[in-house]
Amino acid sequence: MAGTDKIYKMVTDQIIEALEANVVPWHKPWAETGSPQNAITKRNYTGINRILLQSSKYNDPRWLSYKQAAAKGGNVRKGETSTAITWWSNVTKHDKATCPGKQICEKTNANGFPVGTNCKRFGMLRYYRVFNVEQCDGLKLEPMTDGETPDPIDIHTEAQAILDDYVEREDGLSLQHGCDGGCGNAGGAHYIPSLDIIHLPKRDTFTTVEGYYSTAFHEAGHSTGTPDRCKRKDWTGEYTKHSGGRSREELVAEFTAAFVSEATGLDNRLEHDQHVAYIAGWLKPLKDNPKWAVEAAGYAQKAADRILNV
Repeated sequence: MAGTDKIYKMVTDQIIEALEANVVPWHKPWAETGSPQNAITKRNYTGINRILLQSSKYNDPRWLSYKQAAAKGGNVRKGETSTAITWWSNVTKHDKATCPGKQICEKTNANGFPVGTNCKRFGMLRYYRVFNVEQCDGLKLEPMTDGETPDPIDIHTEAQAILDDYVEREDGLSLQHGCDGGCGNAGGAHYIPSLDIIHLPKRDTFTTVEGYYSTAFHEAGHSTGTPDRCKRKDWTGEYTKHSGGRSREELVAEFTAAFVSEATGLDNRLEHDQHVAYIAGWLKPLKDNPKWAVEAAGYAQKAADRILNV
Protein backbone atom coordinates (compact mmCIF):
# COMPACT_ATOMS: atom_id res chain seq x y z
CA MET A 1 0.00 0.00 0.00
CA ALA A 2 1.38 3.40 -1.00
CA GLY A 3 2.28 5.92 1.69
CA THR A 4 -0.58 8.25 0.78
CA ASP A 5 -3.08 5.39 0.88
CA LYS A 6 -1.83 4.46 4.34
CA ILE A 7 -2.50 8.01 5.54
CA TYR A 8 -6.01 8.02 4.06
CA LYS A 9 -6.75 4.76 5.87
CA MET A 10 -5.17 5.93 9.12
CA VAL A 11 -7.29 9.09 9.13
CA THR A 12 -10.48 7.27 8.20
CA ASP A 13 -9.83 4.62 10.85
CA GLN A 14 -9.80 7.38 13.48
CA ILE A 15 -13.22 8.55 12.32
CA ILE A 16 -14.56 5.00 12.18
CA GLU A 17 -13.26 4.38 15.71
CA ALA A 18 -15.20 7.42 16.93
CA LEU A 19 -18.37 6.32 15.14
CA GLU A 20 -18.08 2.83 16.59
CA ALA A 21 -17.78 4.47 20.02
CA ASN A 22 -21.15 6.13 19.33
CA VAL A 23 -19.58 9.54 18.64
CA VAL A 24 -20.28 11.50 15.45
CA PRO A 25 -17.11 13.62 15.12
CA TRP A 26 -18.78 16.36 13.10
CA HIS A 27 -21.76 16.83 15.44
CA LYS A 28 -21.12 19.08 18.44
CA PRO A 29 -22.68 21.68 20.75
CA TRP A 30 -20.34 24.29 19.29
CA ALA A 31 -21.17 27.10 21.70
CA GLU A 32 -19.83 24.90 24.51
CA THR A 33 -16.77 23.32 22.93
CA GLY A 34 -15.21 25.93 20.64
CA SER A 35 -13.11 25.26 17.54
CA PRO A 36 -9.93 23.16 17.65
CA GLN A 37 -6.90 25.45 17.44
CA ASN A 38 -3.14 25.35 17.68
CA ALA A 39 -2.08 26.32 21.20
CA ILE A 40 0.89 28.37 19.94
CA THR A 41 -0.32 30.09 16.76
CA LYS A 42 -3.97 30.18 17.91
CA ARG A 43 -5.00 29.37 14.34
CA ASN A 44 -8.05 27.16 13.94
CA TYR A 45 -7.50 23.81 12.28
CA THR A 46 -9.34 23.31 8.99
CA GLY A 47 -10.68 20.51 6.82
CA ILE A 48 -10.28 16.95 8.02
CA ASN A 49 -8.18 18.09 11.00
CA ARG A 50 -11.21 19.85 12.46
CA ILE A 51 -13.12 16.57 12.26
CA LEU A 52 -10.30 14.54 13.80
CA LEU A 53 -9.60 16.87 16.72
CA GLN A 54 -13.15 17.79 17.65
CA SER A 55 -14.00 14.13 18.26
CA SER A 56 -11.55 13.93 21.17
CA LYS A 57 -12.53 13.43 24.80
CA TYR A 58 -10.82 16.66 25.87
CA ASN A 59 -12.60 19.86 26.86
CA ASP A 60 -9.72 22.17 25.95
CA PRO A 61 -9.72 22.97 22.21
CA ARG A 62 -5.95 23.67 22.09
CA TRP A 63 -3.44 21.29 20.51
CA LEU A 64 0.30 21.29 19.89
CA SER A 65 3.14 19.07 18.75
CA TYR A 66 5.70 17.40 21.03
CA LYS A 67 8.31 20.00 20.01
CA GLN A 68 5.90 22.87 20.59
CA ALA A 69 5.17 21.56 24.09
CA ALA A 70 8.90 21.50 24.85
CA ALA A 71 9.32 25.00 23.44
CA LYS A 72 6.67 26.21 25.88
CA GLY A 73 8.52 24.75 28.86
CA GLY A 74 6.30 21.72 29.18
CA ASN A 75 6.21 18.08 28.29
CA VAL A 76 3.76 15.43 27.14
CA ARG A 77 2.95 13.05 29.99
CA LYS A 78 4.35 9.55 29.63
CA GLY A 79 1.90 7.11 28.12
CA GLU A 80 -0.29 9.73 26.42
CA THR A 81 -1.52 8.88 22.93
CA SER A 82 -1.10 11.37 20.11
CA THR A 83 -3.65 12.26 17.44
CA ALA A 84 -2.57 12.20 13.80
CA ILE A 85 -3.51 15.17 11.62
CA THR A 86 -2.72 15.83 7.98
CA TRP A 87 -1.23 18.46 5.71
CA TRP A 88 -0.50 18.72 2.01
CA SER A 89 2.98 19.43 0.73
CA ASN A 90 3.84 20.48 -2.82
CA VAL A 91 6.14 18.01 -4.56
CA THR A 92 7.73 18.43 -7.98
CA LYS A 93 8.50 15.47 -10.22
CA HIS A 94 11.42 16.59 -12.38
CA ASP A 95 11.81 15.44 -15.97
CA LYS A 96 15.48 14.64 -16.65
CA ALA A 97 15.34 15.64 -20.32
CA THR A 98 13.73 19.09 -19.96
CA CYS A 99 14.41 20.16 -16.37
CA PRO A 100 16.75 23.18 -16.21
CA GLY A 101 17.82 22.23 -12.68
CA LYS A 102 15.85 21.73 -9.50
CA GLN A 103 16.46 25.18 -8.01
CA ILE A 104 15.41 26.97 -11.21
CA CYS A 105 12.54 24.58 -11.82
CA GLU A 106 11.03 25.10 -8.38
CA LYS A 107 10.31 28.71 -9.35
CA THR A 108 6.82 28.48 -10.82
CA ASN A 109 5.88 30.11 -14.10
CA ALA A 110 2.95 32.50 -14.58
CA ASN A 111 0.49 29.60 -14.54
CA GLY A 112 1.76 28.25 -11.24
CA PHE A 113 3.58 25.25 -12.69
CA PRO A 114 7.29 24.34 -12.58
CA VAL A 115 9.54 25.98 -15.17
CA GLY A 116 10.61 22.64 -16.69
CA THR A 117 8.49 21.79 -19.72
CA ASN A 118 7.61 18.27 -18.60
CA CYS A 119 8.10 18.71 -14.86
CA LYS A 120 4.95 18.32 -12.78
CA ARG A 121 3.95 19.63 -9.37
CA PHE A 122 1.43 17.79 -7.26
CA GLY A 123 0.20 17.67 -3.68
CA MET A 124 1.31 14.86 -1.40
CA LEU A 125 -0.66 14.00 1.71
CA ARG A 126 1.48 13.87 4.85
CA TYR A 127 0.78 13.69 8.56
CA TYR A 128 2.18 14.63 11.94
CA ARG A 129 1.06 14.04 15.51
CA VAL A 130 -0.31 16.46 18.08
CA PHE A 131 -1.39 16.36 21.72
CA ASN A 132 -4.10 18.20 23.58
CA VAL A 133 -2.86 20.61 26.26
CA GLU A 134 -4.68 18.44 28.82
CA GLN A 135 -2.16 15.71 27.99
CA CYS A 136 0.76 17.94 28.97
CA ASP A 137 2.37 19.27 32.14
CA GLY A 138 4.25 22.51 32.78
CA LEU A 139 3.11 24.42 29.69
CA LYS A 140 3.63 28.16 29.90
CA LEU A 141 0.54 29.24 27.98
CA GLU A 142 -1.78 32.18 28.32
CA PRO A 143 -4.98 31.02 30.03
CA MET A 144 -8.04 30.58 27.87
CA THR A 145 -10.42 33.48 28.20
CA ASP A 146 -13.82 32.41 29.44
CA GLY A 147 -16.28 34.08 27.12
CA GLU A 148 -19.97 34.34 27.86
CA THR A 149 -22.08 31.46 26.60
CA PRO A 150 -23.94 32.84 23.57
CA ASP A 151 -27.69 33.22 23.86
CA PRO A 152 -29.44 30.60 21.67
CA ILE A 153 -31.51 33.37 20.12
CA ASP A 154 -28.33 35.17 19.05
CA ILE A 155 -27.00 31.92 17.55
CA HIS A 156 -30.21 31.40 15.60
CA THR A 157 -30.18 35.01 14.42
CA GLU A 158 -26.60 34.60 13.19
CA ALA A 159 -27.47 31.34 11.43
CA GLN A 160 -30.39 32.99 9.64
CA ALA A 161 -28.23 35.95 8.62
CA ILE A 162 -25.60 33.60 7.13
CA LEU A 163 -28.25 31.65 5.22
CA ASP A 164 -29.94 34.81 3.90
CA ASP A 165 -26.63 36.36 2.88
CA TYR A 166 -25.49 33.24 1.02
CA VAL A 167 -28.71 32.93 -0.97
CA GLU A 168 -28.71 36.64 -1.78
CA ARG A 169 -25.07 36.61 -2.95
CA GLU A 170 -25.38 33.69 -5.32
CA ASP A 171 -26.91 34.59 -8.67
CA GLY A 172 -29.89 32.42 -9.55
CA LEU A 173 -30.02 30.59 -6.21
CA SER A 174 -33.26 30.56 -4.24
CA LEU A 175 -34.59 28.91 -1.10
CA GLN A 176 -38.15 27.58 -0.92
CA HIS A 177 -40.19 26.04 1.88
CA GLY A 178 -42.91 23.48 1.34
CA CYS A 179 -43.91 22.71 -2.22
CA ASP A 180 -46.51 24.37 -4.43
CA GLY A 181 -45.50 22.51 -7.58
CA GLY A 182 -42.56 24.76 -8.44
CA CYS A 183 -39.99 22.43 -6.92
CA GLY A 184 -40.53 19.42 -9.12
CA ASN A 185 -43.33 18.18 -6.84
CA ALA A 186 -40.71 16.64 -4.54
CA GLY A 187 -41.09 17.00 -0.80
CA GLY A 188 -38.50 16.85 1.94
CA ALA A 189 -35.16 18.62 2.04
CA HIS A 190 -33.06 18.61 -1.10
CA TYR A 191 -31.16 20.78 -3.56
CA ILE A 192 -32.47 20.91 -7.14
CA PRO A 193 -29.52 21.52 -9.53
CA SER A 194 -31.66 22.10 -12.62
CA LEU A 195 -33.58 24.92 -10.90
CA ASP A 196 -30.83 26.05 -8.49
CA ILE A 197 -33.26 25.77 -5.61
CA ILE A 198 -32.61 24.80 -1.99
CA HIS A 199 -35.87 23.19 -0.96
CA LEU A 200 -36.76 22.72 2.70
CA PRO A 201 -39.90 21.51 4.47
CA LYS A 202 -41.90 24.19 6.26
CA ARG A 203 -40.19 25.47 9.40
CA ASP A 204 -42.91 24.24 11.75
CA THR A 205 -42.29 20.64 10.67
CA PHE A 206 -38.84 20.62 12.30
CA THR A 207 -38.57 19.39 15.88
CA THR A 208 -35.90 22.00 16.77
CA VAL A 209 -34.60 25.26 15.37
CA GLU A 210 -31.12 23.70 15.33
CA GLY A 211 -32.44 20.87 13.17
CA TYR A 212 -33.81 23.38 10.68
CA TYR A 213 -30.52 25.24 10.27
CA SER A 214 -28.39 22.08 10.16
CA THR A 215 -30.60 20.81 7.34
CA ALA A 216 -30.49 24.17 5.55
CA PHE A 217 -26.69 24.30 5.70
CA HIS A 218 -26.49 20.69 4.47
CA GLU A 219 -28.53 21.50 1.35
CA ALA A 220 -26.64 24.78 0.91
CA GLY A 221 -23.49 22.65 0.93
CA HIS A 222 -24.79 20.72 -2.08
CA SER A 223 -25.49 23.98 -3.90
CA THR A 224 -21.86 25.13 -3.64
CA GLY A 225 -20.61 22.41 -5.97
CA THR A 226 -21.83 24.00 -9.21
CA PRO A 227 -19.33 24.94 -11.95
CA ASP A 228 -19.80 28.65 -11.21
CA ARG A 229 -19.30 28.25 -7.46
CA CYS A 230 -16.81 25.80 -5.96
CA LYS A 231 -16.61 23.70 -9.15
CA ARG A 232 -16.50 20.45 -7.22
CA LYS A 233 -15.00 17.46 -9.00
CA ASP A 234 -17.60 14.83 -10.03
CA TRP A 235 -20.35 17.08 -8.65
CA THR A 236 -23.93 16.43 -9.68
CA GLY A 237 -25.77 17.92 -6.71
CA GLU A 238 -27.90 14.83 -6.58
CA TYR A 239 -28.04 12.03 -4.03
CA THR A 240 -25.99 9.33 -5.73
CA LYS A 241 -26.02 5.73 -4.53
CA HIS A 242 -22.66 4.12 -3.97
CA SER A 243 -21.59 1.31 -1.66
CA GLY A 244 -23.67 1.49 1.49
CA GLY A 245 -26.13 3.85 -0.18
CA ARG A 246 -24.12 6.95 0.68
CA SER A 247 -22.08 9.14 -1.65
CA ARG A 248 -19.03 11.30 -1.07
CA GLU A 249 -21.16 14.31 -1.99
CA GLU A 250 -23.45 13.54 0.93
CA LEU A 251 -20.42 13.50 3.22
CA VAL A 252 -19.31 16.85 1.77
CA ALA A 253 -22.71 18.30 2.64
CA GLU A 254 -22.56 16.81 6.15
CA PHE A 255 -19.12 18.27 6.81
CA THR A 256 -20.16 21.62 5.30
CA ALA A 257 -23.13 21.84 7.66
CA ALA A 258 -20.82 21.02 10.58
CA PHE A 259 -18.29 23.70 9.65
CA VAL A 260 -20.94 26.39 9.19
CA SER A 261 -22.66 25.32 12.40
CA GLU A 262 -19.32 25.65 14.17
CA ALA A 263 -18.96 29.23 12.91
CA THR A 264 -22.31 30.19 14.44
CA GLY A 265 -22.03 28.14 17.65
CA LEU A 266 -25.02 26.05 16.55
CA ASP A 267 -25.62 22.74 18.32
CA ASN A 268 -25.94 20.33 15.40
CA ARG A 269 -26.27 17.09 17.34
CA LEU A 270 -28.84 14.59 16.14
CA GLU A 271 -32.03 13.71 17.92
CA HIS A 272 -31.48 10.58 20.01
CA ASP A 273 -33.77 8.39 17.88
CA GLN A 274 -31.76 9.28 14.75
CA HIS A 275 -28.34 8.61 16.21
CA VAL A 276 -27.88 4.85 15.86
CA ALA A 277 -29.25 4.62 12.33
CA TYR A 278 -27.18 7.61 11.23
CA ILE A 279 -23.92 6.09 12.49
CA ALA A 280 -24.72 2.71 10.94
CA GLY A 281 -25.37 4.43 7.62
CA TRP A 282 -21.84 5.86 7.48
CA LEU A 283 -19.70 3.03 8.84
CA LYS A 284 -19.68 0.76 5.78
CA PRO A 285 -19.23 3.51 3.15
CA LEU A 286 -16.24 4.91 5.03
CA LYS A 287 -14.69 1.48 5.46
CA ASP A 288 -15.16 0.81 1.75
CA ASN A 289 -13.85 4.23 0.67
CA PRO A 290 -10.89 5.33 2.84
CA LYS A 291 -10.25 8.45 0.74
CA TRP A 292 -13.73 9.86 1.16
CA ALA A 293 -13.26 11.49 4.56
CA VAL A 294 -10.15 13.48 3.59
CA GLU A 295 -11.51 14.45 0.17
CA ALA A 296 -14.93 15.38 1.50
CA ALA A 297 -13.49 17.53 4.30
CA GLY A 298 -11.32 19.44 1.82
CA TYR A 299 -14.30 20.13 -0.43
CA ALA A 300 -16.45 20.99 2.58
CA GLN A 301 -13.97 23.55 3.87
CA LYS A 302 -14.19 25.41 0.55
CA ALA A 303 -17.97 25.07 0.56
CA ALA A 304 -18.27 26.42 4.11
CA ASP A 305 -15.97 29.32 3.29
CA ARG A 306 -18.18 30.15 0.33
CA ILE A 307 -21.35 30.07 2.43
CA LEU A 308 -19.70 32.13 5.18
CA ASN A 309 -18.24 34.54 2.59
CA VAL A 310 -14.73 33.99 3.95
